[in-house]
Amino acid sequence: MKNYFTKSAVKPSQDDYMSCNQLMSAVDDLAPSDANVNAMIDRHADGTYHAFIAIQASCGKFFAEAKTTSLMTSLKQAQNKILSSLDTWKGTRFVS
Repeated sequence: MKNYFTKSAVKPSQDDYMSCNQLMSAVDDLAPSDANVNAMIDRHADGTYHAFIAIQASCGKFFAEAKTTSLMTSLKQAQNKILSSLDTWKGTRFVS
């Protein structure tokens, strides 16, 4: 199982780790074939979680972030944003 949270300041708990990994696997599956997918989660002093998802591939870089009071909600929102970016990219990559 790939660890997507190597540079993360906050590591998901054992209970959340599998769910977080499934969310990131879905991103990895839809990312370009040569992509490197990473996620980072920070917890701010106000108690909010700031989730970042970054994809680096030969075709370009994709980035999404979200900030909420829940770790899982923050990661899900960032996942939705990056999947939307990937959908847009896939829809336009062969259009001249």
